[in-house]
Order: sequence, then structure tokens, then C-alpha cells
Amino acid sequence: MSHIISKLNGWQKSLLMSEEKFLSVNKANLSDTVMVSFCRAEAPDKSTLLSPYFCTHLNNSCKETCGKPEQKALAMSYESKFKGKSAIVTGAGRGIGREIAAKLGALGVTVYAVARSPGTLSTLETECPNVKAVAVDLGNWESTRAAIEKIPAVDYLVNNAGISITANFLDTKQQDIDAIYEVNLKAVINVSQVVAKKMIAAGKSGSIVNVSSVGGLRAFPSVCAYSTLKAALDHLTKCMAIELGPQKIRVNAINPGPVMTDMFKAFQAETSSSTDDGVVAAVNARIPSVQKVNQLEEVVATVVFVLSDAAPMIVGSSITLDGDQKSIAMAYESNFKGKSAIVTGAGRGIGRAIVSKLHAIGANVFAVARNPANLSSLETECPGIRTIAVDLGNWKATREAMEGLPAVDYLVNNAGILSAANFLDVTQQDFDSIYEVNLKAVVNVSQVVAKKMIAAGKSGSIVNVSSVCGLKGFPSVCAYSTLKASLDQLTRIMAIELAPLKIRVNGVNPGAVMTDMFKEFQQGTSTDEVVVAAGIARIPSPQKINKVEEVTATVLFLLSDAAPMIVGSSIALDGGFCVG
Repeated sequence: MSHIISKLNGWQKSLLMSEEKFLSVNKANLSDTVMVSFCRAEAPDKSTLLSPYFCTHLNNSCKETCGKPEQKALAMSYESKFKGKSAIVTGAGRGIGREIAAKLGALGVTVYAVARSPGTLSTLETECPNVKAVAVDLGNWESTRAAIEKIPAVDYLVNNAGISITANFLDTKQQDIDAIYEVNLKAVINVSQVVAKKMIAAGKSGSIVNVSSVGGLRAFPSVCAYSTLKAALDHLTKCMAIELGPQKIRVNAINPGPVMTDMFKAFQAETSSSTDDGVVAAVNARIPSVQKVNQLEEVVATVVFVLSDAAPMIVGSSITLDGDQKSIAMAYESNFKGKSAIVTGAGRGIGRAIVSKLHAIGANVFAVARNPANLSSLETECPGIRTIAVDLGNWKATREAMEGLPAVDYLVNNAGILSAANFLDVTQQDFDSIYEVNLKAVVNVSQVVAKKMIAAGKSGSIVNVSSVCGLKGFPSVCAYSTLKASLDQLTRIMAIELAPLKIRVNGVNPGAVMTDMFKEFQQGTSTDEVVVAAGIARIPSPQKINKVEEVTATVLFLLSDAAPMIVGSSIALDGGFCVG
């Protein structure tokens, strides 16, 4: 399991690179390299989540430049998003932390790199002119506090530092658990308190990412103390998110599975324990995706994405990286250009925005909706797309329509209907109509599309658009909420079965989104208005309502190659609503 921890550290590194990808995607103007990362991230405006089924899962030069025009999905350039900002990265001497510091520095961020070894920090400063080294032992509360107090208010904080000790429960010593506690948990509290107070005093809208591990989500042998305290870190992340959200500070965590870092390699080399080898093999065997180990750049990209303004409604999440990722070095266009996608519910709202974005970045899109008029206007706006008018509630007609399409690379199951009714008042017709479109149609469409992907030998990606209502119970939407929860479980089942066939499946669970459907619900009854108001009041982040482009960005990120190890996840875009 310590090998997993080592990977986790590397995973953190990958997160940094993932973050970069996210930044590139969201920036309107990015360098080729940045564009590549961004493409993946922005492809959905990358949001990271942990995959429920396994609860798992830069080298770029700091002199890399940004400046190539790109899509305006997030209406920001890569530079405008990070350039001129400042960040603190702990555990920056090597592995994930070092790559994160380097990536942020390359994006124009002034980085305060915190680590214990002056030697590793010195080489980092030489490589990255934007980096300022802070040598301190994070296990020493007073020294750490004094060092962080000297740093001015920053915009971002990445708590990446961590240590691991291989020991089973019966063999764990007091000094082992104490050492891990001091660095992996207590230091996060110490550093974050100082940084958050400075952010608040300076009036900054900050973002904090805690680098955790899949070990905090699942129990593993051989890493008792490490796994236990990573679970504590995950819960600390939620507590921080709830309290700091109203202060305009977003807090999230990433939970990578194995990451190919020096720490992981050292763990493999130094251990001759057949037990440890067995743990590693057992863990790998439980990962359904073809790729088993994270690359550093993938973890980095995820971290950068979560830090960025592209993920304003991702709050209190623990994002798992455990399925299959590729390098960030791809342009946004190279990620989607020439590829093909099917988007259901494409006539209006989120689905229409997804079609427009995919079309704008060079994808061949098949837009599916019931209303021919909506599809006609969409064709006018997006020349070259192909429209399919069909009632998804009709199994046979839908099946025939999907069978007539060629194999595609991406599928977005976005179609959905909403009927407001309490449990005691919901009718058979209400339940049946929502069931046919929101759940059964996903099975129908996905079966046909997935079989075609497999037959064509494609590495596909499917995103099911669910709702925060599938994660929390709400009054007035009994049937809708119940069947969205069912869709979330279907997403996990699809992920487990299709991942070995090179098809990733994930879900997004947005809270309120300012679409026509939401406006219609708001205007339904006075009771509905009260429900909406009560739900919004529980959101800790200052932003209460999702913008359509933010949801689109997350969907694209999940579809893209920037999120290869995100599999079976349900990503909440709710401003922290589900954390409490």
C-alpha cells in the first residue's frame, strides 16, 4: 500500500499537470502546450471527481509561454486566468508538488514553493524563475507558522506535502502515526489557517486544493496510518469548504490512485515483501480501466483545473483519478478536432451549449432532440452538424435512429424532463414519463453507441448529465430526484463494465442551472419557489447558480483525454451544497 502512497504523491504531481490542462482549456488564449492541457480540461471545463466504484483514482519547461488564441468557452485566456496570480505549493521539492510549482510558474504565477530540503528547492528556483523557495519542516508547527506568516496573501494554495510509512495495523508504531499526522493532516490545518486568513483580509477569491489519495476513500492493508489520516484529510476538506465557501474561498481535494513518481519507484525497489507486491497487484486488478497508473502530468492537470476559475461551482469535492489518462501535451483542437459525438437533449439549454462548443472545436456532432424547430435553428447556428429528431421516450424509434448513426467517439446523455410533484401527489404518468426519458433512454442510446464503439475499436467516453437531486433528497421533485439517483448508479455500473473495453463513463451532477427548464420550475408554484430558495440558502459558496458554460466545460473535460483516469465518477457542480 505504501507503493500506492508513493503513487499518490506522484498522483499529486499528475494533478498539477491536469490542472495545467484545465487552465489551457479554459483560457481563450493559450500556448500550444497550454492549449493541449486546456483542451482536455476545458473540453469540459474540467472538474475532477473520485470514481465511486473504486473510489480511486511538467515536465513542461517553466519558460513555456502562453498566447495562442483559443475558444472562449470559459471566456478567459490561459494567461488571464493565472498570469499575475500567486500560489503556495507545499511538498514542492519533488514529485507532484514540484511539477505543480513548475506548471504554475510556467503559467505566470508567482509560486512560493515549500519543502524541507533546501537542495531540491534550489534546483527548482534555478529551473523556474517565478519560484520563491521556502525551506521549512512542515512537521514543526511553530516554524511552519512563522514561515507562512511571512508570505503575502496568495490566490491559490496546494497542500501537497505528505509522507508514508509502510506498516500493517498490528505493526504500526506510535511514532509512525504521529509522524504522518504532523505532516499529512496537522500541517494542512496550520498552513491553510494562515493562508485563508490572509486571503480573507485581502479580499481575494481564493482556491485551495488538498492532495489526498485513493487510500482515504478505500481501506488498504500495509498503510494503516497513511490511509486513516488521508480519510481525515478528505473530511477536513469538506469542513473547510463549508466554512470558507461564504468567504469566497473554494476548497477541494484530489484522490489519485497509483502515480509513477520517484517515491513510488523507490517503494517498489526497496520493498521485497510479497505482501506489498500482492497489495499492489490486488489494487491494480480492481481498476476496471485499461490504464492502471496515473502519469504526473495527469494529476497536475486536474489540480490546475480545480484551482482555476473554470470550476467555480466545484466545492468540497474529492476528485478521484483512477481510470485512464494521457499526457497533457495536446492542443484543444487535437483532442476533439475530427472526432465525432452524439448529444441528446440538444434542442436547448445545456445540451444545445454542449453541441455548440463541440462544433466550435472541430468535432462532428449528431444533435438529438424531440423538437424539429429547435434542431433547425441549431443547424443554422452550427453549420455542418447533423440533427436527429426523435422522441427518446419511444424505445423503438430511438433505437432505429441510433442504429442509423456511425460509431462515434463521445456520447453525452443530456436529455431529461422534470415534473414538480411531492411524493403523495406524484402520479403514475409522472413517474413513467420521467423514467422513459431520464433513465430508460440512457440505457437504450448507450447500448447502441457503446456496441458501435467497441466494434470500431474506439476508445470512447460517455458522460451522463444527472443532477444534484440524485445526490440529495428534495421535496417537490420525487420522481425526478429518485430517477436521477438511479442514473448515478447506472453510471457506475456502465463504468465498471465498459472500462475494460476502453470506454470511460462518468456523470455530472449540477445544482441549479439558469436554463429554460429551471426557470419554468421556479415559476411553477409558491411551494417550488420556497424549495428553490431553501436549497440555494444551503450553498456555502457565494455563487449559487451554475452558468451553462461552466457545466459545458466540465462535461468537455470529462469527455477529453485530459481525464483518462476519471472513471465512474459523479461530479457535483453545486457550490458545496452536498458537502453538508
